Amino acid sequence: MARRFSASVAAVAVSTVPQDFFQITAPASKVIKIHEVRINQDGSTTSAQVRVRVSKLTGTVTNGSGGSTPTAAQAETGDGSSGATLRANSTTQATTSGTKTTWLSDAFNVLAGWLWTPTPEDQLVLAPNETCVIEIIAGTLTNADGTVIWEEIG
Repeated sequence: MARRFSASVAAVAVSTVPQDFFQITAPASKVIKIHEVRINQDGSTTSAQVRVRVSKLTGTVTNGSGGSTPTAAQAETGDGSSGATLRANSTTQATTSGTKTTWLSDAFNVLAGWLWTPTPEDQLVLAPNETCVIEIIAGTLTNADGTVIWEEIG
């Protein structure tokens, strides 16, 4: 049975780049599909570009550091807890003994924010124990909010 979850951060500063804005690792017995990621900020009124990248890491992943561990929220009351491992705003990025593959490379204006809602055939799918990182590659965000929404299958 598939279950949907979200995790959010609020009012964080992104001044050290590159950094992993979100890191999500699939549980050992489930597959994860990433449904949506959004990042915005309200601390600046100056137009500026931010580069963002979505990557998949296989093999043994060493978590980044300097961030937080957001709590997963269930989409439906009564669902079990998420089995995913979450991190946010890691100023030292995650590394892997396997392969790091870029799924999406993009940029957005800080005044508009970034919303990624891939069509079902373009959703990033993580096998058990694989990791996805949503990275801020360049640019800064002041008072940033973000949310990642995923589905756990299995």
